[in-house]
Amino acid sequence: MRTVIFHHHLFKNAGTSVDAALRRAYGDRWTPLEADGGELDAGRLVRLLQSRPNLVAVSSHTYRLPLPNVTGIRFIPIVFLRHPLDRVRSAYEFERRQEADTEGARMAKQLDFAGYVAARLTRPGDRSIRNFQTMKLSTIRSPQDGSPVDEFLSALDTFCTLPFVGLVENFEHSIHVYEQLISAALEPVELPIFAENVGRSATHTLGERVTAAQDMLGPDLSRRFAAENEFDERLYQLARRAHYRG
Repeated sequence: MRTVIFHHHLFKNAGTSVDAALRRAYGDRWTPLEADGGELDAGRLVRLLQSRPNLVAVSSHTYRLPLPNVTGIRFIPIVFLRHPLDRVRSAYEFERRQEADTEGARMAKQLDFAGYVAARLTRPGDRSIRNFQTMKLSTIRSPQDGSPVDEFLSALDTFCTLPFVGLVENFEHSIHVYEQLISAALEPVELPIFAENVGRSATHTLGERVTAAQDMLGPDLSRRFAAENEFDERLYQLARRAHYRG
């Protein structure tokens, strides 16, 4: 049975640090794989694995779980979740300093944090800061396929199938757990700890960062953001309980 590590790289969920660890550990046996536009389909992932039998690790921003059932291949999924507001503040900082002409980068450079959040929440269909993590774990692909509750329940099903869910705030511990899972299935491995693409506010504690972000948004926008990210918060709290129950 072939074992393949699949890193489901969620934007601003420590994915660049995970990729750096996989690249260091596996060299050319790791590869990124992205869709040219839209989502990466399972067929392309399967074809890649069939054409490169030496690969043991793949990372993708654009693949949507669940992973395909492939005869002879067992996947070890790597997924990290993050406090929704902490994630959005990090995304804002990243897009503000990013040398790119994307719409998000332009918004971040032109607006303060509250303006950025308000603008994104006002845009119909903009999921970048609206239950983004729920969307990425769900098999619901459009509003026509199911309600927001259906999307959450689908994401919850995916969450429950994962052997472990990492937390950005508990990154080092999460990496060590993934080391153990990978070592048991493949070969002993040490995943180095990197801090890539980290914003300036990351030096503060999670509680300090969230409080500062709420202060910048103000009470009304904070409540609106929380309501729009209710399901991300639920998934995040489930992951927290698994990490800190002992």
